[in-house]
Amino acid sequence: MPQSDLNSAGTDLCRLLPYLYYEQEVGILSFRTGDSCIRLHLNGGLLVHADGLDFETPFLREIARSKGLSRDQLKDLLALRGEASETLGLMLLERNLVTPVTWDTFIRLRARHHLSAALAAEGAAVSFEAAEVPMQPLSSGDQDLLEVLAEVLREVNRPSFFKRFVAGPQARFQRVDDPERTLRLDLLNGEERGVLSLVKGGRTIGDMTSITGMDHEMLYRNICVLLFLGMVTPACEETKSRTRPVAPGKTDYAQAADLYVAILESLRPRVTAALDAGFEEVVGACLKELKGPSRKLFEGVGLGEADPWLAAGSIRERYEKMYGPFAGYLILSSSFNKLLFLMILQLKQALGARKTIRLINELQSEVARAGGEGMNRSLIEHITANLKDIRDRILS
Repeated sequence: MPQSDLNSAGTDLCRLLPYLYYEQEVGILSFRTGDSCIRLHLNGGLLVHADGLDFETPFLREIARSKGLSRDQLKDLLALRGEASETLGLMLLERNLVTPVTWDTFIRLRARHHLSAALAAEGAAVSFEAAEVPMQPLSSGDQDLLEVLAEVLREVNRPSFFKRFVAGPQARFQRVDDPERTLRLDLLNGEERGVLSLVKGGRTIGDMTSITGMDHEMLYRNICVLLFLGMVTPACEETKSRTRPVAPGKTDYAQAADLYVAILESLRPRVTAALDAGFEEVVGACLKELKGPSRKLFEGVGLGEADPWLAAGSIRERYEKMYGPFAGYLILSSSFNKLLFLMILQLKQALGARKTIRLINELQSEVARAGGEGMNRSLIEHITANLKDIRDRILS
């Protein structure tokens, strides 16, 4: 997934995090507010490392206090704050100022602190950039992303946070029909399991409050845990007033599906001319290389077959069922981008890098021309950036 922006004040964030987990994405999830930026380094479902906030100063001050260090020695310690985590950890261990257990605890708590601050950063510009995340022994915490996410959410005590994701007592939710995600029921406590069992039959938050006797804040917290673990999503009739104005009758993800299907159709004659295989066969082979939610999204919808717009409609319906009607286009675009990259990679093997780059440039121009009246401009820019990311990967 190339760098992509979404509004953390909306419900996209609670869909993005489980998506990154189940897709086993590797890269950096950033939360930018003003001049500050919190970065979470993810590797295949693990929260490996985090940076952007000063978590070192109180840690180093506590070391100085517990070891009885002088003011000058504390000053020397604080001078280490600019060092990379790997270097800082090695220095502290070599000087016998911390034990391996203490340092490991610090790394894990720092990641939790950054995740908590990132979730609290209302209005932050959130982006994910695929990038290699080195697994360094002294700076990698390797914590299960969903597990630490659930733990952090349970500690949140700000009603304003929960109201970003739960509209109010009339809000309704539906369970996500995804066998892969039910495997993480082990992360739920008894209270959360009980709330999950109540998500059925169009019950509102108010209904669940009456049944359980929980106050709204406690129920909102449990629902948020279920949302961020990818187990529930807002029901289809929820929060219609919060949808963004787009082309009449078209949601952002509907526009995204149409545009990506148009790109695939543009590739059809090029694929059949360059590869010794039919277009359906090539698409089918690429789909088999996908995994997780991306594969589930596209399997069995007839993508690459005679009627592309029928397939686009099926994808839109499935996407809405998987993520709810207000998910935005980010996750859908990421899934299409994976498929598109696999197809273009096959073309590169047949055409060579230079012709493939020219082809990608043509696709970018076609997408830019598609941005007519009523089309979401940020979507056009996002898809163009996706194609640029593919071009850069082809060149590398």
